[in-house]
Amino acid sequence: MTISNETTKRKVSGDGVELTFSFPYKIYADTDILVRTQIKTTLVYTTMVLGVDYSVSITPLAEGGTITFVIGSVPLSTEWVEMDSNIPNTQPEQIPVDGNLREDSLEDALDRNVRQTQQVEAKADARVSNPTGITGAQLPIPEDGKILEWSGTGGAMVNVDLITGPTGPTGPAGPTGAASTVTGPTGSTGATGATGGTGPTGATGATGPGSGATGATGPTGATGGTGPTGATGPTGAGVTGPTGATGPTGPGGGSTEFVSLVTISNDATIDITGFAAGYDYILILDAIDPQTDATHLWMRTSTDGGSTYDSGGSDYGWHTGVGDNADSEIQLSAGTGLGTQADEIGWWHVELINPAAVTNTGIVLYGTHMDSNGNMQPPAGGGQRFSAADVDAVRFLMSSGNLVSGTIGIWRRKRSA
Repeated sequence: MTISNETTKRKVSGDGVELTFSFPYKIYADTDILVRTQIKTTLVYTTMVLGVDYSVSITPLAEGGTITFVIGSVPLSTEWVEMDSNIPNTQPEQIPVDGNLREDSLEDALDRNVRQTQQVEAKADARVSNPTGITGAQLPIPEDGKILEWSGTGGAMVNVDLITGPTGPTGPAGPTGAASTVTGPTGSTGATGATGGTGPTGATGATGPGSGATGATGPTGATGGTGPTGATGPTGAGVTGPTGATGPTGPGGGSTEFVSLVTISNDATIDITGFAAGYDYILILDAIDPQTDATHLWMRTSTDGGSTYDSGGSDYGWHTGVGDNADSEIQLSAGTGLGTQADEIGWWHVELINPAAVTNTGIVLYGTHMDSNGNMQPPAGGGQRFSAADVDAVRFLMSSGNLVSGTIGIWRRKRSA
């Protein structure tokens, strides 16, 4: 990609509603941008925290991207939102010795160098400097309550006290204003007084003539309970019919049942334990997202309930397009491994065939993921242990860094009726 934008900073106003703000320059990781808010009246800055106050989305095939604030950190109309390019002054690309030099790696390294130069130039432009042709001037150490002054000796600057000039003479008194003849407005009517107390009760009136009318008839009572059941009549003299034909035998083993679902949340390892005898196990890995760019997804096995996991240099063999016949793990990913962009995640279907049997436990797998170079990879194949044992747990981990998010669904399939 070319670098056509020389901007290294964007400053826009909040409005108390908008959460998403764009930036036009190229960055390579979520941490390559410094996000701050500034109160417009006091000019006080507050640095926002990545993953707490906001998230970053990088445009993969062009310059720029967006930041999105969380609901609780939405910038107000009294604040500026400032987004500064903050790419570290490092060079992560490694050119292989006697190997293939990928064009995109070379271009990324050159583009990164241009972006770092732009950042340095922007910082230099923002600093105080001497006029053209003037050299040797040096600013003194700052002192509170002082101001800078040219000393008149060799073009040097010094700190001096701020001197307040004398107070000027009092000006003449202005003319007296004319007396007002306008009558002020009438005051409002006062509030109504409180209500007086209740007067005494009057005398009882005379009794009315005659008796009162008869009251209405009451409602009908509830229905009485059901009487006892009569005696059972005699059994009929019918003939028993013939026995029906036996129905077909129901289906045997082989049914699949759900066991549990594991949710990943920034974990170094995910362990699946409790494999029972007589079952194949099916593990569905959904939307696996790594912490570290260009890392591979690994799997290891345990024969002691998950207390330890075998990781010797020749404990496993595997093949998913490429392979290794003597390795310390079974690799599930392909290409350059998983990346950290929003779309560089993966999905896998992994089957452990009769893991509880004392054999060289085998696995069958297939999946799909976007690698760290933006290429779609279709890993398919399998692997096995090189020592016979009953496997009762497996562990998933990245070759470097944590598993950030995703889920692992666990099913089991009965091997017999």
